[in-house]
Amino acid sequence: MVRLHSRAQPDSGEKTDDSPTQVSESSDSHADASQRPEDEDTLLTLSSKMSEQQKQLADLPDTVKMYPQPDVVECCLVLLHISKSSPSIPESLQQEAKDLLRKYGTSPSFLKASRRFLT
Repeated sequence: MVRLHSRAQPDSGEKTDDSPTQVSESSDSHADASQRPEDEDTLLTLSSKMSEQQKQLADLPDTVKMYPQPDVVECCLVLLHISKSSPSIPESLQQEAKDLLRKYGTSPSFLKASRRFLT
């Protein structure tokens, strides 16, 4: 449609050459026609999946919904705190948690909480 509009109103400085535009328009229209049924099918599939996910979220108990989900930094702090009392957490996992704390724990409260783990 844009090409049709631009062809109907050519600028004074531009040359108008209709033959390449017509070829590309015909190939675009064939490509659009072949993609439309797939797009509609995909849209319908995605819509049904989305409604299923919303139903599952609605079925969750209210106790789960009322607490915010923890972020990465909080999980790293909990992991490092547990690793002080339990030797079952691998050193590589502890190191990765420390690296994530250094990278993302930039707020003052997180810096204060992570101070004893990162020294």
